[in-house]
Formats: sequence, C-alpha cells, structure tokens
Amino acid sequence: MRLVADNGSNFKAAGRFWNEKYENICWYPCAANCLNLILQDFSKMPYFVDLAQHGCQVTKFLYNHKWPLGWLRKRLGWMKILRPGDTRFATRFIALKSFYDHKLDLQAMVTSSEFHA
Repeated sequence: MRLVADNGSNFKAAGRFWNEKYENICWYPCAANCLNLILQDFSKMPYFVDLAQHGCQVTKFLYNHKWPLGWLRKRLGWMKILRPGDTRFATRFIALKSFYDHKLDLQAMVTSSEFHA
C-alpha cells in the first residue's frame, strides 16, 4: 500500500511511523507539492520577480484599456492572456507562458500605426 502526502516534516514523521508499524505501507512525497516548492524557489530569483512584475503591469494595462484589448481580440486565433494568481506559484509561470504564446500579437499591436496614432 502506498501513502502519498505533503512534504512537511509532520507528514514525513507520520509516514515513517506508519512504515515502521506496518511494513506494507510506504510513504511517498506528493509530486505536485514538490513541483510547487521548486517553482516557489524559482519565483524568488530577482530576474523572475522583475519579469513577473512587468507581466502584471502589461496585463493590467491591457485589461484596463478598451482599445488595446479590442484590437487584440480582433486578431485571428486570439485567446485571452491569463492573469497570475497568488494562490500557487505555478500560476505565475502559466501567465508568463501565456505572454510568450501571444508575443507576436503583442509586438504587432505596439508596432501598428493605429497604436501610435
């Protein structure tokens, strides 16, 4: 039998306890929690902090102004840019991936003659 739990020290201790008491029970760390902890460490790097802040500013600008958002929505294949959430660190990476996916549309918008008018 396998026991999958969080990576906290109390869960590790409980896993060891159950493993010692019942040899057929093995404790495994939760993969989602492990990935979230790794992404948490990455998100503390200065480069990423700056990148995430700039991404938030661009997202706020786009969603608070009708013209740029309307222009982008007219683009073929446009899908909305995801907003980063504070609940999980992975959402910041997903939001930045969304920017990367829309890179050409965003570049086309700022180089458009309509944008400069």
